[in-house]
Amino acid sequence: MLYKHLSNDWNKWINEEVYIGITDHVPRHVAVHRMCTDGIFPFMKNAGYELYSSQQKVTKDILYCMYQYYKGSRPTIPNRQHVLLELFEQFHHIFDSDALLSFWDVWGSIEDFDTDGYAYRFRGELPFLVWNYINFDSSPVTTDILDDPDAAEMMKSPNDEALQDVLRDSTVKDRHLY
Repeated sequence: MLYKHLSNDWNKWINEEVYIGITDHVPRHVAVHRMCTDGIFPFMKNAGYELYSSQQKVTKDILYCMYQYYKGSRPTIPNRQHVLLELFEQFHHIFDSDALLSFWDVWGSIEDFDTDGYAYRFRGELPFLVWNYINFDSSPVTTDILDDPDAAEMMKSPNDEALQDVLRDSTVKDRHLY
């Protein structure tokens, strides 16, 4: 993701103190870092997914998407190309609505994500953002799908119509579960 936040506003925003729960008051970047290192990354690892990008980069991108909501615009989260529909469906089977509810039961206490917070809308976007960082080749959970002899050929197609249809439908439906 491109960063256009080299402003004092960005620095002020990421260092602004926010509540986690009732008593814990920390800078925003610390709260989001905790959410990632204690919530998102362990969940992904336990589900059998490996990331191809550093945890620091993923955390920074999450902060940047939140910042865009803070500034009043909706972030553009790219849809990944060259991916099998089966991998997308598997991811959404693992990262389903029950998993999201459990996740937000814990991490929704960060002030920005509570029901009155501007980033509350970002709750439905988070899985789509994380999806972009999965390293399918090194993720144990994707081995069976990728071992299919037809998978390599199918992954060469950048415009898998079925996947693009699912992504379009997901954009309209799943991303607005708030």
